[in-house]
Amino acid sequence: MDYFNKSILDEKRRAANEEKIFYEYTRIVNPGIYVRDGEKINLGGNKNVLIIFTPGHTKTNISILEQKEKVLYCGDCIVSGYLPNLESNTKEDWKDWIKSLELISNLGVEYIVPGHGKVLTGSEIPNEILRIKKILEATILNE
Repeated sequence: MDYFNKSILDEKRRAANEEKIFYEYTRIVNPGIYVRDGEKINLGGNKNVLIIFTPGHTKTNISILEQKEKVLYCGDCIVSGYLPNLESNTKEDWKDWIKSLELISNLGVEYIVPGHGKVLTGSEIPNEILRIKKILEATILNE
């Protein structure tokens, strides 16, 4: 909360401790289950998802594939229209990220729900993956 409060530019808002309002009903909870790459999870109602590890942006990034509807929820492995956050990564992380993008390219999904930006469909999927790959490859070369 202290970090959030310091980010408020208006002095009166900071003095009012708005961070307490923002986080009023928030509580930190540790994970209750741990997942493995390739694990299937039943969400109930005959709906199953597949966990796919897609490291790169972070070493622990996962994607969740709903196979029947061909929807991939990919966290920050893909950020639609945004520049990927490269500040806290290494060259090896970026190479892993490229591998994750290639893995996603081969899933045959029809929809990608990215960590940020709009939902991708059709030709937007390979175009966005290529855009991010080019940024990563250029960053690796310039490193």
